[in-house]
Parts: sequence; structure tokens; C-alpha cells
Amino acid sequence: MDTPLLLNIIPRDDLAALVTDKYKYNPLFALFVVTTGSVWINREIADFTAIRAGLAIIRKGGILGIAPEGTRSKRSQLLEAKNGTAMLAEKANVPVVTVSTYGIETAMSDILHFRRTQIHVTFARPFQLPPVSRENREADLTRNTEEIMCRIAANLPEKYRGFYKHHSRTLELINNPDSII
Repeated sequence: MDTPLLLNIIPRDDLAALVTDKYKYNPLFALFVVTTGSVWINREIADFTAIRAGLAIIRKGGILGIAPEGTRSKRSQLLEAKNGTAMLAEKANVPVVTVSTYGIETAMSDILHFRRTQIHVTFARPFQLPPVSRENREADLTRNTEEIMCRIAANLPEKYRGFYKHHSRTLELINNPDSII
């Protein structure tokens, strides 16, 4: 529910997301992807067609929403991320804006029980990732991925930080929140 929520609260019509193609045959998701100009991505492979489509959106000045973990967490905690988001940011040479959300995990149950849902969304200050060198490409992409995820984690309550809960960079950012928000 994060992606539809964010696409509805951000007042821009050049906003799209990378959406896993496992939802391709769900009529609601298919309609959502088509109407928002979002891009299907196959998470099982290096989907260069989706990467090129995402880069095209960014290069036209649009915003591309990406879930760095590549999948939904079943425990409502951050999972270890993949390097795709950092790789796209590096290829497009654009700043990254992290978005931290929580409260969505109870939304469906709350709605079904006629309870008000509290969903929290925090947009952090844009930041530029350090360059990626050819010699240390994988290590640099991992470093940049960790920076993205630690910034997300630092804007979440502790119980949602998951894999990045004890990361030294997360703890550093929590102790200096002015640097991210």
C-alpha cells in the first residue's frame, strides 16, 4: 500500500514507481500502474528494460519511487536492500529523497473494523550520493545503498528499523536528525 499512498499524496503528475510484475494480473494494480505511468519490473532478474524506463522518467525531470528492498517485509521491518536504487541514482546523477512510512501495516484491519488509521510519512532532505568508482563498483554501490537505508531507518521508530537498526550510520543519523530532515 506504500506506493499507491505515496503516488496519491505527492501533488505531481510526473511521479511514477517501479512495481513488481507479480501484480500484473491484479486488475486494481494493473490499472494503477497504467494510469500513473509506473513501470513493471521483474525482481527475479536484472530487468534492464525496467531500468531504462525508470531512467527515462528521471531524465525527463520526473520522480521515480523505488522500494530499495525489492520486496515487501512480512514483519513490518526494514529488510536488507538491494543495490538497484543506488545504481539508478548513480546512473541518473540525481539527488535521492528518502521516504519513511509506517502505520500502513494495520490499515486494512483498521478499515475493516471502522477504525481510523494513523499512517506516518516522512520525506527527508534531498542528498547526493558519493560517486561510484569502476574499481570498487560493488563496494561503492553497497555503501550508497546503506546510506539510503540508514536515512530511511533513522526516520522510523526503532521497532521498524529491522536490518538497519544497529548500523553505525543509522545511529549517527539518529543522534544528528538535523542532517536528514
